[in-house]
Parts: sequence; C-alpha cells; structure tokens
Amino acid sequence: MSTLDLTIGPTPLTILVEQAFHDIGQCIDTIGPRARTAKKPGIGLPNGKSTTIRTVSEVRADGTDWIANTLPRLEHVAHLPGNWDGRGSPGTDQRIVEAAVSLLTSLRHYGVCGVPVPFLCPIAGGSLQFEWTSGGKHIEIEFVDDKSIVFLKEERTPQGASMESDEIPLSRIGKIMQLLDWFAAP
Repeated sequence: MSTLDLTIGPTPLTILVEQAFHDIGQCIDTIGPRARTAKKPGIGLPNGKSTTIRTVSEVRADGTDWIANTLPRLEHVAHLPGNWDGRGSPGTDQRIVEAAVSLLTSLRHYGVCGVPVPFLCPIAGGSLQFEWTSGGKHIEIEFVDDKSIVFLKEERTPQGASMESDEIPLSRIGKIMQLLDWFAAP
C-alpha cells in the first residue's frame, strides 16, 4: 500500500480515488496470476491529504490496467508550473485534474478495460487532453472545463476517413464509454 495525496481546493478526492483503485484492484484480480499489486506512489496533488491505494506493478499487454498507468502522467501534468510551455500558459487547473480523476473513476466503475494507456498532454490555458491512436483509429478527449469535454473520433480506412466531434457534459459517461469501446474493438 502507498500514500496518495489528493485534496484540490476545498474538495477532498480521497473517496473518488480510493474507489478508483478499489475497482482497478477488482479488475486486476480477475485477470489472473500475472497481475500483482505493489507499493508504488500514486497521484499526489498540491496541498493534498493522504489515503491508501493499490496499484499495478506490471503493465499487461491487453491494457486492463490502463487507468492505474494513466495516473502517474496525470500527477505530472497536475504539478506543471505557470509558464510551463514558455508562452505564459498557467499550470493545470486543479478543477480539471479533479474532473479527470473523476472520469477515470467512472470509467473503471463501469468496467472500461482493454484500451491502451492514453497519451496525456497539457493544453495551453490550464486544461489537459487524453489521446489514443492505434491503426487507423484516433480519439481525443479534451477537458473544456470541469464539467464538459470536447471529443474527436477519427477513423482512416482504405475507403477514406470519417470524423466525429462534439462537446458533451462529463455526465454523459455512456457516450465516453461508447468512444472507448469503439476504439478497443478490433
């Protein structure tokens, strides 16, 4: 077990993150003896409190531990200082980091397994974005604020390319799950 520091502003994320890692542990427990838990630092946000979490000690090829492996990058992005890009951008908005943790928690709760670890990048203006690319498929999920995202879904085939994009509230978890299910499908 390790310590996870997570308080953003006045809202502690302890419960959300404990549930996320509990759910991740359940997913790991179902994939067999190769999955192990180990002491590993979790995501720590500025001015955080401590909680105990369980993380994965090895990466599985089928991506069932993608959420646990996304959190260290989220921690890095959460701590970016102002002017991180040399162009005056503010550090990552902690409300957006909280929304990202909440989204990951929800996706784990609803059993979204089998996708690879996303590329997670900061966005000028204090936001962040998850990106997945494999073969001819590409998805981007950018946090507009702590309540909504913009997604881009793109597929390239020999017959041409198709693209879908929209801004949706984070509460439409079903749409986000559909995007990731589409991406994970052969």
